[in-house]
Amino acid sequence: MSIAAPNRGSLFPLAAPSPPSVMAATEATTRWPLYRFSVGKYQQLVQSGVFGEDDAFELLEGLVVPKTSKNPRHDSTIDRCDHWLSRVIPASWYVRIQNSLVTSDSVPEPDLAVVPGEPDMYSERHPTGAEAALVIEVADSSVAIDREKARLYARAGVENYWIVNVIDNQVEVFSGALCARAVYRSRQICSGDDLVTFTLPTGESVSLTVASLLPKLTTN
Repeated sequence: MSIAAPNRGSLFPLAAPSPPSVMAATEATTRWPLYRFSVGKYQQLVQSGVFGEDDAFELLEGLVVPKTSKNPRHDSTIDRCDHWLSRVIPASWYVRIQNSLVTSDSVPEPDLAVVPGEPDMYSERHPTGAEAALVIEVADSSVAIDREKARLYARAGVENYWIVNVIDNQVEVFSGALCARAVYRSRQICSGDDLVTFTLPTGESVSLTVASLLPKLTTN
């Protein structure tokens, strides 16, 4: 069964303000002042070629942050999530993989996002965080950063956020975005044969087992 994670010591307490972020800590300790980009300015730089579309960066809370390096386990887990999600979501939704979402102060590139419509809808713009019914980050070396991203996803109105945590063999389920406070109402830790469920704005519930999302354990 799913169990609620304890609030004490949590990175995302339900009633208390969020702790300083990695981005804020970087800004506080660097010798040089950091420049914060607006979403519009960042997109202009991408379009003008200053930041290439294939560069491993994303805009998080106004700062250009390097993305974590890929490895086979990370990529294969993304493929597993896409494989099973694409089979259970309605035809009016689809899964985007490592593509941009736009929020008020960030342009993250989540590993997976479930968005409405068809790909051609986003040929002239990126979907907003509020349009995404579910965002998933796969964490094999980036758990702390992915937990911090919960704040920006909650602020953006992403109602459901999952961290597929392959280090601890579990899925961390955040739901019920409180945009003004940039927190989620609920955080649960699920593992094994637990079902993880999210509800689309149209009312359909979508469920998968944790085991279907995580890589299979190998034995020597």
